[in-house]
Amino acid sequence: MNAETVRTFLDENPAVFHRFGREALRVIRRGWKHYSARTIMEVMRHHSNLEADPTKRFKINDHLIPTLARDFMTAHPEAPKKFFELRTARSVKKDRPQSPDFWADMEDGTL
Repeated sequence: MNAETVRTFLDENPAVFHRFGREALRVIRRGWKHYSARTIMEVMRHHSNLEADPTKRFKINDHLIPTLARDFMTAHPEAPKKFFELRTARSVKKDRPQSPDFWADMEDGTL
């Protein structure tokens, strides 16, 4: 699932982001300063599987997790600064303007 597919899915399924945000805010209200976006996603999967109405169940791809975490942090600047550990996306690294030493930097880990 590429970045464009992830964005399209989230645009077409805003309930996924809303549920993710609701769970993240519940955790923050309990006093957590750092938490796992993957754990929140697993909770969402669990609750979705328990839905009595099968039309309300949904499948969630793991590739959505980083985008959900980034979108949440953007939408909620009041959240603890490092609530989710956000890493530089591989797609961002690929799209970054390349210096003459770009590939050398990639190999030695400086990017």
